[in-house]
Amino acid sequence: GDGAGDGEIAALLARLARSCPPPEVAAAASKEARRVEAMGEASPGHAAARAYLEALCELPWRRYASDVLRERAEASASGGGGSGRGAMTRGGGNGGPNAKIVAAPPAAAAALPVAPSMRDALPSFGPPASSLSEARRILDDSHHGMSKIKDRVVEHLAVMRLRGGAKAPLLCLVGPPGVGKTSLASGVAAVLGRPLVRIALGGVRDESEIRGHRRTYVGAMPGRVLQGLRRCGVADPVILLDEVDKLSHDVLRGDPASALLEVLDPEQNAHFTDAYVGLPFDLSRAVFVATANGTRGVPPPLLDRLEVLQLSGYTLEEKVAIARPHLL
Repeated sequence: GDGAGDGEIAALLARLARSCPPPEVAAAASKEARRVEAMGEASPGHAAARAYLEALCELPWRRYASDVLRERAEASASGGGGSGRGAMTRGGGNGGPNAKIVAAPPAAAAALPVAPSMRDALPSFGPPASSLSEARRILDDSHHGMSKIKDRVVEHLAVMRLRGGAKAPLLCLVGPPGVGKTSLASGVAAVLGRPLVRIALGGVRDESEIRGHRRTYVGAMPGRVLQGLRRCGVADPVILLDEVDKLSHDVLRGDPASALLEVLDPEQNAHFTDAYVGLPFDLSRAVFVATANGTRGVPPPLLDRLEVLQLSGYTLEEKVAIARPHLL
């Protein structure tokens, strides 16, 4: 019924308020919510408008990993969150689509209820490493050998810490399959205390896979970057660009490598605009790590943005050391 629909829309707007959206995003979501309500479920465009509203409300506009960790600590200390009503100023008594969204302060945002689906979708991650020595220990626990690679990763993390994460070099782990490129990226995420978002680029030949589809198309959806952020629930994850050397090029569908340049450029990604969402999203706080089997297939402009770390195959002694704990 209409009451149930109003309740679902109010829950979506409350979720949006939890992520402290920019004013233009809050205004667009409120406008879309009123449009969805006015259309009615029988309208032909209702499903598309509802899907767009859900995309706006489920993106973590200004919600970061540190916020999630703080909320978990507060929830565990208090034994659960409250009902929290302070994040929205409602235009009607039922909290429907006429609700006005305001950015929730941290304390109020922490108390807002989280939908079970959103809570279940959040990947688990722990607090960041408190020191570089602890970061090295985390990498040593998860990977055997690769001392030079680990040293370079720790140096990379030190640069990020000194610069506050701004304009840090982008790592590209290059090596044959099975040497631990993806798991090493997981180790970087564990050290930073952030979730890992994997974006598989093998065979991608359409730039709309990165930038998203315009809403005028049937079945339009955001690009893979914003889809990954929507799944992980924070705006500053470690984003793994897997197999950047397998990107394809299609004259009719555009160049996905060019779209990736915009995502990776620190001068542009603070205002990355997905064609589906149509509003700028700040990607500058995300950490990007790329993997490839070789540099020959990486487009030269993209390769210039990456700092290549070569991972060689394991020696026989290292293979024995890795296999012994699992087989004996």
